[in-house]
Amino acid sequence: MRLFLAIDLPEKLKKEINKLFLTKLAIKGIKPVEACNLHLTVYFLGEKSESEAKRISETLSKLEFEEFEIKLKGVGFFPYRVIFIELASGVEKLEKLNKKVTEMLSLEKQPFKAHLTLARNKFLSKREFLALIEKLNKIEFEKSFIAHELVLFKSTLTQNGPIYEKLASFKFRGKPF
Repeated sequence: MRLFLAIDLPEKLKKEINKLFLTKLAIKGIKPVEACNLHLTVYFLGEKSESEAKRISETLSKLEFEEFEIKLKGVGFFPYRVIFIELASGVEKLEKLNKKVTEMLSLEKQPFKAHLTLARNKFLSKREFLALIEKLNKIEFEKSFIAHELVLFKSTLTQNGPIYEKLASFKFRGKPF
């Protein structure tokens, strides 16, 4: 099974992002993320067996990490493939969480860039892509939320896009303030 670790977003925030951004990305050449699938990836684990998933869950049940605030603000992109919302705060905590998970699970270190994927470019030209980014950057958006837990997701790829299933969640201990 295909697994990843992520911070899930509050439902209210998912709905707001859908209304402000995802509806504007439902255009030919762009594949928006389904609102229900919005998340902040902490570590992509890839293909794992059921026994490996169980070991991951058991290990992460011992995770000690404080709740923290994440502030989302502005649109960014990975040239000319991925459109995302940038983080104005919480990046350092996500990097620490990524590092802690990597160490706890004895994983290979991966390059990490905290972001909230909105859509993938399937075939827009560079010019069309940049025009879309310019349009999206005119949207005023700044929202914060508290990350309360890390979630182990299973991702099943289908013709209509991925289906995410929460396999386990690991509550953060303590308060950030």
